[in-house]
This record gives sequence, structure tokens and C-alpha cells, in this order.
Amino acid sequence: MFQINKIAILVLSLTVFNSAFAQNAEELKQVIDSYTLNSSHVLYERVLSPAMIPDLSKNKDERIQILNEQISIEINTVLSAFNNSNEDKKQKAVLQVIKNIDSTMLSPASANLQFTTGEPGVGTARTLLMFKKKSHMTPENIIAVISSYKRAAKPSDHAYEYEDPQNLTKGKIIYTKGSDTSWTGSSAPDSFTPEKDYVLKKCRYIFGWKCNTLLYHVDKLNTPEGRVDYLFMSNYDLKNNPDHRDFIVDNRSVNQIAGTTAIYIVKESTEWILVYGLDVFFTDDSISFGALIKNEFAKDFKRLNQRLTEEINKNDFQFED
Repeated sequence: MFQINKIAILVLSLTVFNSAFAQNAEELKQVIDSYTLNSSHVLYERVLSPAMIPDLSKNKDERIQILNEQISIEINTVLSAFNNSNEDKKQKAVLQVIKNIDSTMLSPASANLQFTTGEPGVGTARTLLMFKKKSHMTPENIIAVISSYKRAAKPSDHAYEYEDPQNLTKGKIIYTKGSDTSWTGSSAPDSFTPEKDYVLKKCRYIFGWKCNTLLYHVDKLNTPEGRVDYLFMSNYDLKNNPDHRDFIVDNRSVNQIAGTTAIYIVKESTEWILVYGLDVFFTDDSISFGALIKNEFAKDFKRLNQRLTEEINKNDFQFED
């Protein structure tokens, strides 16, 4: 089962006494629902394959809805700890909440990936980065760095960016081979433009092609506690939507992950900036190559931390020890 349940029960019991928390959680859920569940956006409704809880006794919409609620509660729990604590106690408050969610995450620069057992398989990846401002830098700058990093091909990646998210069969495909430098410095790609959709396929050759194709969207949410910038990601459904002809002949049109719902949020206070990422994905059967996935996730977090640190230091920022 998705690993938030114990804190979700606690938080839900508190919402009766905290209408602001309930309002913020509902606003976050509405954002996630707008991409993944009965979306008014024709593209999202047609092409996205979001994550869902593994309870096969419920229908698809119920499984998506329950997971969306769990994701929104977790993110808002972290945001509430950040928003509602004094500046000199923010780091401690956030870490205490994170520790209650995932006891392995003990520092302001930490990440963890957990799997369920059985079928369908579910993975839950969490990322926390919290740093203190040393000079002016906005959440927009931070989310831009994150989106540039997510857009980049990493070592061993074969990355393909589609020209037309509406129709993957049309337009050009921009190919990038990942390397030790393709994700950082002058080799890093441009950031995603806010409020615009992007679709990328990333593949690795491990006993044949292993690929995933995702849609990316950067946007913002205005809450009672201020603006929250975010990057949303979800699987592009290739079972019900045709792929580009270049990928059909060699199995690159098959997603290894059946569904993904991921969101990275960035929130600032007077002295701090918070980054929190929550990525839930599932497979139709049990998860294969679990150890390899965990190892790559750890490397990915280290690179993201490095990329942000480099950008922050260029602007007279540094991570809090």
C-alpha cells in the first residue's frame, strides 16, 4: 500500500479543527485531479496514464481519486509545517513531519524510494531539499533548474523529445545521448516554459530497450499561504495513443511503467526555500529490477542536488548544513 496511510489518517483527523489545512489540501487535490481525473483538458484526458492505488476491488477512477487525495494530503502536510513554523524552526518542523512519513529521511537534503510487494507493483519516491537564502532567488528560478534537469538526458539515457505533444506521430524528434555532462553546466538543456506541455521518452538498453514516455508541465498554484510553483509529470499512454513510427519496430513504444503521478513543489518563506518531490508509479505486474531502480534513483538525487547547488552558489546561495 502507498506509504502515506499512517500520516494521512492522523492528518485527516485534524482537518476538522483546521479549515485552512483542509482548504489547501483540497486545492492541491483539484490541481492533481485536473491532470489525471475527468480532466477538462482534452489532451490530458486522452493521453495521460496516472498512478493509482493497487486495490483491484475498486474501479479505475476510484483508485486514481484515492491516490490523488493521499498525494495532496502528504504535500500539504509538508507545506503546512513549512508555512506555520517560525523561520528559526522551519527546518526542524519540516524534518519532523518528513520523519513521520518516511523514517529514513533525516536530513534537509534527502530522498528515498520504496516499493510494495505483489501485483500490481507500486513505487513511491520522495525528495526533500531545503536551503536557506543568502541573497534573492525566487521559486521560479528553482523550478526552472529542476525542469531543466528533468528535461536532460542522464548518463546511459537515450532521450527523445517530441515536437507535438498533441500527436506523437507528427513533427520532429530531438534526440540526446546522455553523458556525464549532459545534465549540467553549459550542456544542460533549457528549462520548460511554464504553462506549456512537453513530452519526452527516455530509454536505456538493458537486455533490450526499456523506455518510459512522460508528459511534463510547469505551473503555479496560489494558496492562502502564498504561491507554490510546481512541476507535474505523468505517463503518456502509448496503449491507446499511437507513437512515432521511429519507435514502433524495436519495442521503444512500450512503457515499462503503467502509470505515473509525480509533482515537485517549490515554496519560499522570508529565509528559506523548500523543494519537495513526490513520485508514485505502478506496474501491471510486480516491479522488476528493483535494486537497479533504487540505485539509479540515488544517483539521480545526487545529481539533482549537485545541479541545484551549482546554480544556487552562482547566485550566492548555499545549502544549510
